Amino acid sequence: MDNIIKRLYSRQPSHLSARLTFNGATYRGVIEDVSEVGMGYLITTSFEAAQEITPKKTVMLDFQLPTGVPINVTCEIVWTSAKLFNEEKLTVGMKIFDAPREYREWVKSQSSGS
Repeated sequence: MDNIIKRLYSRQPSHLSARLTFNGATYRGVIEDVSEVGMGYLITTSFEAAQEITPKKTVMLDFQLPTGVPINVTCEIVWTSAKLFNEEKLTVGMKIFDAPREYREWVKSQSSGS
């Protein structure tokens, strides 16, 4: 059986510095791809934090668009993938609750190539 799940919204590559806040702790990382309703985020973290940041948890994410507009969103963790050997990297897939208009418009502009 095919394990690939088709996304409703296509993801666009990006490289945006961001901060993820969960349970009072803040983790710096990079948003690697974006869609109108979600994003992929990579952080370097400890083993303990990686075990706490799990699917169905709610986190806050704040970052700045290349246009200079600050974005603060609430997200639900959808999936995680940890590589915690030498570099302790955690990749997180998130669903955004109520993405602001400026964010949605920026994502659309990325997909249209403008």
